Amino acid sequence: MPKCALPDHLKERKHNDWLWPMSLISRGANAKGPRCVEGMDGYLPWPPKLVEGYNIIRWEWSDLKGNHRQIFIPEFKGKKIDGGIYKHKWEYIEPDLGSQYEVDLKAEGWWPSIIQTTAPSGWMKLEPKFYCSWNMKHWYSRYYYRWGWRPDFEMYYNWGPYFGRNFE
Repeated sequence: MPKCALPDHLKERKHNDWLWPMSLISRGANAKGPRCVEGMDGYLPWPPKLVEGYNIIRWEWSDLKGNHRQIFIPEFKGKKIDGGIYKHKWEYIEPDLGSQYEVDLKAEGWWPSIIQTTAPSGWMKLEPKFYCSWNMKHWYSRYYYRWGWRPDFEMYYNWGPYFGRNFE
């Protein structure tokens, strides 16, 4: 796959976070995203869209300039939600400010964070094809199972399976 999907600082890097011999693979080998021209092999639309999920409280937004934000939508706690959430505005909490505001998830380009720090367990299905579930066994560990095109806050997708702990 072309390296066009990756941000500049990752284009020449290998998967040094993978075990050897997989760590010799280029990061561009399994990346796709909106930086590639539509119609190219490496293109996938952005942002990912929620198909359905449970207990999805944390949401993310970023742009190609490297700006990144996170919000928490308390109303989704303990609830099963689907693509219908994009038809409404929701109250959210900005972690750094602690104040409540209103957000239109679709119009403003928000997507569910794959790292749900405030939800002890849950799952989500996204489009492009991605599935993630998590479960916190103890206060110090949270285990994730992921499969498909994982969205990264630097606006690209990485394909592959994953099972293990996730750290911020």
